[in-house]
Amino acid sequence: MKSFLIILFSFVLIQAAGAAEDRTSLNNGELKTYLEKYPASDADGDGLLTDGEYTAYLPQPILDRYGTNGIHRSVEIPLRDGLTVPAEVYLPANGEGPWPVILTRAEYGRWRELDVPVGCGQRGFAYVIHDTREWDRGRHANWIEKESSLNELEDGYDVVEWLAAQPWCNGRIGTVGGSGHGYAAAMMIWSNIPHYTVNGIKNTAGNVKYYWCFHNGVRRGTSYNWIGARGASLISTNLPTLPSVPYDYDAWLTFIRERGQDVHTWYFNNTGWFDPMSEGALDDFAALQHTGRAFVTVEPRCHGGLNGMPGEMKRFPTHGKNAVADAPPSTEDILKGAEAPEGLASTLTYFLMGDVLDPEAPGNHTMITHEWPVPHEPLALYLHAGGSLSTNPPVEVDGSRSYDYNPNHPAPTIGGHHDWGTFSGPWDQRPLRERDDVLYFVTEPLTEPVAITGKLRMNLFFSSDARDTAFVVKVIDIYPDGFEFIVRESAGMGRYHSGYEHPSALENGKIYELDLDLWSTAIVFNKGHRIGLIVTSSSDKSYEIHPNTFEQIAGYSNAPVARNTIYSAPEHASVLILPQVPVP
Repeated sequence: MKSFLIILFSFVLIQAAGAAEDRTSLNNGELKTYLEKYPASDADGDGLLTDGEYTAYLPQPILDRYGTNGIHRSVEIPLRDGLTVPAEVYLPANGEGPWPVILTRAEYGRWRELDVPVGCGQRGFAYVIHDTREWDRGRHANWIEKESSLNELEDGYDVVEWLAAQPWCNGRIGTVGGSGHGYAAAMMIWSNIPHYTVNGIKNTAGNVKYYWCFHNGVRRGTSYNWIGARGASLISTNLPTLPSVPYDYDAWLTFIRERGQDVHTWYFNNTGWFDPMSEGALDDFAALQHTGRAFVTVEPRCHGGLNGMPGEMKRFPTHGKNAVADAPPSTEDILKGAEAPEGLASTLTYFLMGDVLDPEAPGNHTMITHEWPVPHEPLALYLHAGGSLSTNPPVEVDGSRSYDYNPNHPAPTIGGHHDWGTFSGPWDQRPLRERDDVLYFVTEPLTEPVAITGKLRMNLFFSSDARDTAFVVKVIDIYPDGFEFIVRESAGMGRYHSGYEHPSALENGKIYELDLDLWSTAIVFNKGHRIGLIVTSSSDKSYEIHPNTFEQIAGYSNAPVARNTIYSAPEHASVLILPQVPVP
C-alpha cells in the first residue's frame, strides 16, 4: 500500500512541477528564513535555496511531529478557475488506509510547524496543510472580493472535494487551526461541502471585511494591517480608508442564516470577550444553532491571555457556579465516525464577567445557552448634557456637549479588543480624563447589580462643522475605587448617517443620527459600581484616525480640526441600549 501511495504522489508531483515559479532565497523572504533555519535544505550547497530544494526537503522534526515516519509528498491541489494551491500531505506510517483527513488551510505558510495535529499519524489520521491563495507565490490575484475573502467559499469546496477523491482518504475531512490558520475554514462552513465533516477552529472569524478590517464601516487598526500584510494589498494611502465595495453587514448576516439552513458540518470555535474577532463566532453560532452541531465557547480573555486587570490580576476569579453542558464528540471522534448523543443541542458556553475584586459579587462564572441572542430586555440609558447617564429621557430642549477633535492629536487606545495580545483587555480608562476631547457620561452608583448579555448599541445624535468626522464610544464599568474597566468599544463615521449604501457629506450645524453596533459581551455591573460611557472622536491603534474630510486625502498635514457636538435633547436623545438579563 505504501509503495502505491509513493508512486501516486510522485505522479501528482510531476504533473504539478510546471506550476512552480522561479523563486529563491534571494528574492523570497519565506525561502530565506527557511534556509536560515534549516541549512541542510540547500541540497547542492551553493548557498542558494531554490523552490525545488525547498519542496524536496523536510526536516525530520516535522515528520516526527505528525507521526508519518517519512510518508510525505508535496502536491498541487487544483481549483475550479484552473489555478492550484500547494499542499503537503502526511500519511500514517501504520495501517493500510484509507484514513480520515485533518486539514489546515494555512495563512502563515504550509511549512509552519503547528501544534494542533501533533501525532495525528499515530492516531490514524492523514494530515494535509495547504497555502491559501494569498500565500501561493503571488499567483492568485483574482480574489472575488479581497476584503471579505469570499474566494474561500469556492476554494475550500474544491480542496475538500479533491481530497475526498484521493484513494488514501475515506471521505471524512475536518479542518483545524486558530487565528489566521482558521479564518479560511470559518468561511467554508457556508459552502455546504459534501465531505466536510467537522470544522474545529478557535480565535478566528471568517469574513475578513466585517470581523477583521472594518467596524461600522470604520477601518480597524491592528487586524486591518494584518490582513493587508498577508498579500491582500488592502493598505490604502488615502484617508479615510473606505471599503472597496459597499459595506453591508446585515447582508452578510442574511447570507449566513440562509446558508446555515443546509449546513451539515459540525462547528466548533473558541474565543474571548476581548478577542478582536469574537463577534464572528457568535454570529456563526446564531446561524447554526438549529443544527444541533454548533459549539462555541467564549472565555474572559483576549486573543491569547489577559492583560489590564485591576490590581495586576492575571485572570478573572471563578465563584464556583460554573454551568456544565452535555459534551459533544471531539473533532477526532467525529472524523472517526462518532454520532451525536441523543438529544444533543447546539451549545454556547460563555463566561459571565463580574466584579473581579469582590468575591461575593454576582457573575464570574460560566453560563450555558442553546440560543443566541439570549432572551433579554433593552435597557435604555440616556445621555444628559450635565454628564449623567440614566434611564430618564433628557428634558433640556437645547441639551448638548461639544469638543474639538484634532486628527494630529488623537486620543490613544487603552485596552479593549483591538490587539492580538499585550494591549487588549479591560485596561483602566482613567488616563483619558485628562483630555479635553473626551466626554464622560456616568450613572449614579447602582443600588442593585445590573446584568447584560448580548449586543450593545448606541444611538448617537451629533453635528459637526467638518464635512465628515468620526465618533468613538466606549462602555465602561466604574469601580468604587475609580478603576474604569473597559467593556466594549466601537466607532462610526458621520458620512454613514443615512446608511452605508448612501455615504454623504455633513452640513455644518445640521443634526444627524448614527446607529453604532458595539458587538456583544456578558457582564454584571455590581452594586455600588457606575456604568459609564465615553464619547470622543479617535482611538489611535484601535481605529484609523479620521482626517475630518469627506474627500480622501493623502495625509494629516492639512487635516482640519472639527467642532463636534453630542445632543441630549427630547427630539435628539442620544441613548445607549444594553441587553439586560436577570442577575443570576
